[in-house]
Amino acid sequence: MAVNLTPQYHEAEAAYKKSPELASEAATGRTARAIRALQLETELRTDPQRRADRFVERWRSLDRASQHQYQAGDMSGYKATRSAMGDMAKSLERDPQLESILEGRKRDLGIGIDLCGTEAIAAAVAATRAKLASIGGLVHAAGVSLAVPLEELDVSQWDAVLNVNLRALPFLVKAIRADLVANPGSSVVGIASINATLGNWMNPAYTASKGGMLSLVRSLADDLGRHGVRVNSVSPGQIRTPMMKPVLDTLSDEAFSRRILLGRIGEPREIASVVRFLLSDEASYVTAAEIVVDGGNISSQRI
Repeated sequence: MAVNLTPQYHEAEAAYKKSPELASEAATGRTARAIRALQLETELRTDPQRRADRFVERWRSLDRASQHQYQAGDMSGYKATRSAMGDMAKSLERDPQLESILEGRKRDLGIGIDLCGTEAIAAAVAATRAKLASIGGLVHAAGVSLAVPLEELDVSQWDAVLNVNLRALPFLVKAIRADLVANPGSSVVGIASINATLGNWMNPAYTASKGGMLSLVRSLADDLGRHGVRVNSVSPGQIRTPMMKPVLDTLSDEAFSRRILLGRIGEPREIASVVRFLLSDEASYVTAAEIVVDGGNISSQRI
């Protein structure tokens, strides 16, 4: 004979599993905590936002525990905790509604900060941790370009470019260093440019910032490599981005594409896919590397 268990039974079972002492209390007439536990389980079952809150709370708790275990050298405890986190991630396959809510929360996270200075970094990192728990990856893609030749360049213009394009990265990494070290497979990607190799007399500050990015990435890779953290750079060529738009509005695509072996301007997604690779475990043995994504521009002898 089939037996249909009511939702209340499942909620009671879940509540008593989490707090076995509630059953003993209820048996002696002290039912207040047991009733509240059942109410909470009902809310979790019927309110997906509450389930999402509980999931994030549990994930953060395990994440903090795993960091402490790793730093204390408790590798067996660390592996067990990370395994529990893996089970939580797999459980989302059985709850697509919860998975969708969590994905939406990640998309909603956007923190604008001014990288001309470093004062806002600590607050931005704290806000990110509050939303996503610890941080296992960083892409430094902030960039500005001032096409000012050397004879017209002043100190403020030089600093404006170098501060955003180069100086911000080491202090961002410093702010999340503990997170990167505590998360196996952590990866940092700095966006450089083919101008780091080719040079550009019209834009010496930008060129210097991107050349510095290549050197800085190698230094960071040396520093963090012993902790298993990988640091790499991507050097785009001409890409159809807002930064490139004023140039493309003035010059035709052909002015650039005729010097590119693939014969066209690149698209942002073609940079993003390489960055995604470097962040992933597929690049687990790649560090201190520069990947040039320029359609064959540097390699071209076309005029």
